[in-house]
Amino acid sequence: MGHSRGGGAALLAAADPRLAGRIGALITWAAVASFERYDRATRQAWRSRGELEIVNGRTGQHLPLGLGLLDDIEAHARGGHLDLEAAAARRRMPWLILHGTEDEAVDFTDARRLAAAAVPPVELHAIEGAGHTFGARHPFAGPTPHLIEAMNVTQTWLKRHLRGASPWG
Repeated sequence: MGHSRGGGAALLAAADPRLAGRIGALITWAAVASFERYDRATRQAWRSRGELEIVNGRTGQHLPLGLGLLDDIEAHARGGHLDLEAAAARRRMPWLILHGTEDEAVDFTDARRLAAAAVPPVELHAIEGAGHTFGARHPFAGPTPHLIEAMNVTQTWLKRHLRGASPWG
């Protein structure tokens, strides 16, 4: 399971033939459909500064991204090992794509792109009116209706797809 860019990472793991037999299901919340999310001007500034600083809008945390990430994205996001739509077509385990229709960080069209590229079994669940964090804030002040829906859909889906699959019984 992964959220946002972490959803893309979870998808890559699920599509990796070395890991696929050990992963029984995949869940992505507000996942990106591509790691190529930066326009030309941003990439040029990133190269000239040696890093791109991302500020988390919810926590204010400054997150520097190094040039190695940019190099990897440019070399492998299309047709390479970071191509998320190709990974969607390779993975075989059940997949729940959960995404808010009003996501301000990763547009809902990313969820549609992933679902369209995926082979079955895949289920796209839209949470009407939900943003990128399903209403959750930092510091956590408690669940929101959108977050409760996301958690309930996830739990129900896992029970349906992993019943009896747990190594713990």
